[in-house]
Amino acid sequence: MQATIVGVDKGQVILVIDQPSSEWKGDADADRRNRQTIDAFLEAHPEWVESFDAIAVRSNEPGTNRFFGSVYQKGKGYMTSKQSGQGST
Repeated sequence: MQATIVGVDKGQVILVIDQPSSEWKGDADADRRNRQTIDAFLEAHPEWVESFDAIAVRSNEPGTNRFFGSVYQKGKGYMTSKQSGQGST
């Protein structure tokens, strides 16, 4: 796994975690695994809200440059695919 801190609109700060995928069963499976990683992070680090506005986890489709991202926003929860622009990035 690799973590990056990204600044976006209106001074928001997002923690982005890239996780490798050994197999790819489609976007729905990638979203499920991403959310499992986010849920584990939220439980292990409740203090994240003091530093970040959102957490994004991206899974990489093996052998490609394609990522699928899932986003959890502070105070709002998970964003839908339409809201976060999930898919190829």
